[in-house]
Amino acid sequence: MLDKLIDDEQFWNILHYEQWIIFQSFNRIYIYDTKTEEFNIISETDTILKAFVVNNAIYFHVINKGLFEIEKGRFKNIDKPDKGGNFYEKKKFNCGKKS
Repeated sequence: MLDKLIDDEQFWNILHYEQWIIFQSFNRIYIYDTKTEEFNIISETDTILKAFVVNNAIYFHVINKGLFEIEKGRFKNIDKPDKGGNFYEKKKFNCGKKS
């Protein structure tokens, strides 16, 4: 596994979800399966801002590409209609301070 790391790669987010440990760096997500002791690597050309677990699912956000969901070791874009997703469609967000 060490031979697959990028030189000076830093991990700044580590998550635990069911049997998996998820390590997030700036351009990669490493998924370690504690049952099979295998790693799966998701590589991105753009920066991965945040990975998180919500409602029994793993998500991550990539600059300029959107929100992705990891399912069965694979990832899919869930917020871009041209990629088959519509996560934000018809949703309203209030990011400001309530008065």
